[in-house]
Amino acid sequence: METFEHIIDRKHQLSAKYDELEKKFGRKDLLPMWVADMDFQVAPEIWKAVEKRGKEKIYGYTSRPDTYWDAAIRWYQRRYDMTLKQEDLIHSPGVVTSLNVIIRELTREGDKIIIQTPVYPPFYDAVRKNQRVLVENPLLEENGQYYIHFEELEKQAEEASMLILCNPHNPVGRVWTKEELERIGDICRRHQVIILADEIHGDLVFGDRMYTPMASLSKEIQEITITCFSATKSFNLAGLQASFIHAPQAQYHQPIQEFFTIMELQRNDCFSVVAVEAAFNHGEEWLNKMLAYVEENMAYVENYCRENIPELKANLPEGTYLQWINCKGLGLKDDALKKLMIDEAKVALNMGVDYGATGTGYVRLNLACPRSIVEKAMKNIEEAVKKRR
Repeated sequence: METFEHIIDRKHQLSAKYDELEKKFGRKDLLPMWVADMDFQVAPEIWKAVEKRGKEKIYGYTSRPDTYWDAAIRWYQRRYDMTLKQEDLIHSPGVVTSLNVIIRELTREGDKIIIQTPVYPPFYDAVRKNQRVLVENPLLEENGQYYIHFEELEKQAEEASMLILCNPHNPVGRVWTKEELERIGDICRRHQVIILADEIHGDLVFGDRMYTPMASLSKEIQEITITCFSATKSFNLAGLQASFIHAPQAQYHQPIQEFFTIMELQRNDCFSVVAVEAAFNHGEEWLNKMLAYVEENMAYVENYCRENIPELKANLPEGTYLQWINCKGLGLKDDALKKLMIDEAKVALNMGVDYGATGTGYVRLNLACPRSIVEKAMKNIEEAVKKRR
């Protein structure tokens, strides 16, 4: 685990996580545990592939070889026993881009689109800013665990055109079971609701939990499911802007692909081609070690809160490297909670209310960082809370 313990000074390296602290939080002297990228160096095979490409010293328009697609196809076959076909895949710069394009191309203004809250903020924007009608299907919470409100979803699906599914779920950390996904699929199939599955966190699953790709469940569910996935979250490549859309249906695939072609967004940059291929072909050992390390970080935070800051209840996520922490025991409104975390504890994190009204009183902490940073953050939060007791 030595690789993950090493602290890397990312300041002044054009890192959004570090260099945008003052812009986002109003101050620079914070521990950056907000935006979802890792403070870990990538797998050696990845940086060696990028380094080799860099030494070629010409960075022109880049051809995408069949081996690029094959790497992703083999990854899904090997890890999830799901067969993908190259002709069903579309390149996209990123999953948020994909969400917006798919909504614009496959639904109409005024259509109702369901999201399951609290959820990743760009879901809200992708619906509202494209002049669609947002329908919230709030998750049910019981003792820190979250469940789908299927009865309400059944009613909402009667009038909706699309459901945006977050699988695994950001920020609550649920890895939906096969049975839960099948029930979602059955509801959407019966009501002719398109499932837009954001599965970018699919590789980031802990313990004996298993990520199930929505489109892998059955032929019938695959016919209504479009999946967005990427190597970028799993292997810390977000700055390379490359992701995949799996759209095996001709009536969905064609308009999505045409949009990217018209907008001249159909090419990878020269570094993402080699990085993604190296990640899927050679990054599995690194990924498994990283997950084990982050899972220990999660356990540390949960235990620390229980023993030292009982006002905070930290869940143990089933997936993602993001910990969802219930701070309602502090009795603070969101503005006061933000002041406590940012100005007093000096920890830059995401406020739960940014994920929707059901996130009020929560915070999201990025634990893909060295343990020493986690320890300092928790100590800072403990000291800040003590002063308010």
